[in-house]
Amino acid sequence: MYSSKTLMSAVLAMFAFALASPALSQTAAEEFIFYPSEADEYFFFDATSGKTIADYKTDKLVRVCVDDNEHLVPLEVRYDGESSEVKPGDCFRFEAKQVYMEPAKQLEPNWVLKAEVDTLHRSS
Repeated sequence: MYSSKTLMSAVLAMFAFALASPALSQTAAEEFIFYPSEADEYFFFDATSGKTIADYKTDKLVRVCVDDNEHLVPLEVRYDGESSEVKPGDCFRFEAKQVYMEPAKQLEPNWVLKAEVDTLHRSS
């Protein structure tokens, strides 16, 4: 069995490490805690290949990231009556129930746009 001094020392050491480490910023900690599973991947081959990616009963925190692509085609994200363009190499985080995505402009033949989507999972 561990003594209370040992447990307290361990907790204080973890807290001190978290404060001292620049790599463990609030955002990094949120990413680790809130997005524990791998992202879902979506591929778009033309402007008509839009996809509904979420239709939840309650608001969820969603993060959409667009992979860098040599063609610099952004992704249009529509959610709960709003929309935003996510440029290649960028991510966009928002709360929504319904989420729909499609390329913001027509893709040329043989072009592919890839997006990764994470949804916050909270234990109830």
